[in-house]
Amino acid sequence: MHGWALVTATDEANPDVGDIRLVGNRFEQLSSLQHRVAQGCTVALHWWRGEWFADRLRGINYLGELLRKGVSEATVRVVLRRALERVPGVLAVRSMRVTIDRATRRCTVRDVQVVTTDGPATLSDQELG
Repeated sequence: MHGWALVTATDEANPDVGDIRLVGNRFEQLSSLQHRVAQGCTVALHWWRGEWFADRLRGINYLGELLRKGVSEATVRVVLRRALERVPGVLAVRSMRVTIDRATRRCTVRDVQVVTTDGPATLSDQELG
């Protein structure tokens, strides 16, 4: 991960309070590799290219590649899979279902399983768009 933050409240995307804690003057990580990778994958799916001032090339190019008329589900799947495969700790994307609702311009990503060096990690369903 690229930074540290202490979780003080839970939600579906982050069910653990206190992912890290300060011991003496150093941080001690409490979560498993699978949990960290799943959290990194969730961030990657929601990160739009150009969003971060320090690296405008980082993130998914939603405007240039995905939010265009006539983009196929296969193209969306490839772009999202590529973003997940770039997350540190991801060895492979085992499964992923993508559903596009063109009427609402929403994309739902379900049943995502990635392979990490410590075993499989599963993401909660993600609404994109």
